[in-house]
Amino acid sequence: IIFYKDDIFRIWVSSSSGSFSDASSAQLVVWKDDPITTIIDSTTNASYYLIKTNECALRVYKKPCKFGLFDIGNTTPAFEESSPIDVGTTTVQTLTRKTDEHFYGCGAWNGHYCLTDLVAPARYQQNYQVNGSPNPATMYISRLGYGAFRNTWDNNGTYTFKSTVTTSHGEDRFDCFYFYGP
Repeated sequence: IIFYKDDIFRIWVSSSSGSFSDASSAQLVVWKDDPITTIIDSTTNASYYLIKTNECALRVYKKPCKFGLFDIGNTTPAFEESSPIDVGTTTVQTLTRKTDEHFYGCGAWNGHYCLTDLVAPARYQQNYQVNGSPNPATMYISRLGYGAFRNTWDNNGTYTFKSTVTTSHGEDRFDCFYFYGP
């Protein structure tokens, strides 16, 4: 977990090899400065570790290892994982969706604006017709005040925004930048 600002952080999970790598040879995120050191609270309770900045609180649940992003008071969730990140030949993150939550993003997916209750391709499809994906982006935002950008160049991604939110890419790594802003 790396915080770059009080409201921007990265969750990076390695494969079983234990090494971390950026997305292929493409530079998707270019950052030359050091991460911030203004963590205002780093505590442990029975069920999770808590990392707080001046903007948000990140819970790292212990058993099983899952993540949850909360407001500064650590009371209102922006997102919570419903199961641990599954790192394999395809890496999957699964989030619990709130009933009033709506999603936007994933680049140009022709014919769609709001992605709620849809399965969006996070991959290039040279198709400019309805449901074509001529300009994909591995990024989405939630109406509940957070966004996620998967730092990947894998062209085999799928983002499902149904009763459970599932994002997947065909690679053995998880690297995602989150930004918080209610």
